[in-house]
Amino acid sequence: MGPDRFIVLLLVFVLFAADTGALADDTGALDLSFSIAKPPGALPSGWEPVTFRSIRRHTLYRVVKVDGLTALKAESDNSASGLVYGIDRPVSQLPILKWKWKITTTLKRGDARYKTSDDFSARIYLIFENRGKGDSLARRIKLELENFIMGRYSSGTALNYIWANKTPKNSAIKNVYSAREIMIAVESGDGLAGRWVAESVDIESDYRKHFKTDPPQLLGLAIMTDSDNTGGKAEAWYADISLSKRNHDYKKD
Repeated sequence: MGPDRFIVLLLVFVLFAADTGALADDTGALDLSFSIAKPPGALPSGWEPVTFRSIRRHTLYRVVKVDGLTALKAESDNSASGLVYGIDRPVSQLPILKWKWKITTTLKRGDARYKTSDDFSARIYLIFENRGKGDSLARRIKLELENFIMGRYSSGTALNYIWANKTPKNSAIKNVYSAREIMIAVESGDGLAGRWVAESVDIESDYRKHFKTDPPQLLGLAIMTDSDNTGGKAEAWYADISLSKRNHDYKKD
């Protein structure tokens, strides 16, 4: 799935979903996990679907109980779609992103270096923008949408934390569709497939490292499991997603 189409729809849903349903604990952390679910068969509270007109087959997302966790299960069969949670706040407030995920297997034909193989069993997508703080959220999103749709230069940027197919773990490359999106391989290959893996990243530091500047406003966080380019199947679980403050003793897990 190309990020150009994904970003446009992600921005649309951010407008309507900003910070809805999230719980802040005593430390001010933002809980984006799936324990607060709607009735069976419904999407988890605060999350909205992202689908694509040109792709008829959509990834199936549902809340499940597995291994003692309340998780979001994603099943892709030559399909693509995502879920998005609107945030719209400075990255410096909650720079630490944590989550747990598990995959059945990577996509054998998936390769982040090529548009025809831009598929991943699991990814967490963060989108930012650089518009002035005086603009309303609606105004900022409208400007970004116009730029993306008209093919103009966009001030928007993105970090894409992926369970890579072939990209080496802890490495990063520019997205094949846009140099303003960075793909960071938090995990890679099938060595840990079938196991829950806990992740912790400093998105503020990652942004500075790759874009050589302070991060702008964080508009939203999305989950996407897709296999439409490779025509394969992918299965993943996501759990315990949160954004929190940086402790003085913080270090990457």
